[in-house]
Amino acid sequence: MEAGDVIGDKYRLVELAGEGAMGVVWRAEHVSLGRVVAVKLIRAEVLDEPTIVERFMREAKIAGSIQHPNVVEVFDVGTAPDGAPFMVMPYLEGRDLETLREHVGMFSMERIVELLEGPAGALDMMHERKLVHRDIKPENMHLSISDDGIEVIRLLDFGITKNLQGGTLTQPGQLVGTPYYLPPEIMTQTNAWTTRGDVYSFGVVCFELFVGQPPITGETLAQIMLKKVQDDAPKVSDLTDKPVSPLVEALFMSVLSRDPSKRPVSCGAFIRALRTMQGNAHRSGNPFEDRDDDPTIAD
Repeated sequence: MEAGDVIGDKYRLVELAGEGAMGVVWRAEHVSLGRVVAVKLIRAEVLDEPTIVERFMREAKIAGSIQHPNVVEVFDVGTAPDGAPFMVMPYLEGRDLETLREHVGMFSMERIVELLEGPAGALDMMHERKLVHRDIKPENMHLSISDDGIEVIRLLDFGITKNLQGGTLTQPGQLVGTPYYLPPEIMTQTNAWTTRGDVYSFGVVCFELFVGQPPITGETLAQIMLKKVQDDAPKVSDLTDKPVSPLVEALFMSVLSRDPSKRPVSCGAFIRALRTMQGNAHRSGNPFEDRDDDPTIAD
């Protein structure tokens, strides 16, 4: 495909906006309406791999079914002349959180809550529907400015989302996702991907934004995952000179626990605790102790 081609009889490709190993994203224009959109296509060279095509279509179906302001909308699908399936989404100006982090460095806790409260709600909605994202990371969170000047962060990339009620395209023992953000239990337990795994990944993102690096790093996937299985996550204060209250320490030790049952019940519960702690920095101990957070999103 090249600039000027029309696919689905209504979307004219304008310029290449992004590329990945399996697909490409074009800035395009709706021929009749003049609306600028993003068109994501599978690369022609992987069309003969059924799992990739099925995963692509699953991503389109899931993203199209979740009606939430912090989830990128998929409003059309089709097939290009070369046989490649495509999905159509709003064209989002802005940048992903990883690019923003590289530019800004470390964020204040107030800014983290401001940025991630919406995505936390989107993930909670997914979890209520028994869907786990499995690839939560800064690159899959896109920040843009709405027409009325409001910042919006949208979740992207639902290609490896799992339905807890059945339905996955990965094989037992197959690792999916990005190592820094993977929960440790997937190395030692069968069918370990649950909503609490997403909560862990979400906690890693918040830790990274606050400290400037993920809590556990390594040279290889094996090194990273071995550390996660064998060692507790470091304290926030071990990796930053910022003043850190006991509540912050307890909160992050909870969300990054190797034991999924000790994590917050939801991403929303975690971000609410972060917000609450702004006015309770003098408190110490477990921030979830004696709390009655909504248990409906527990595993």
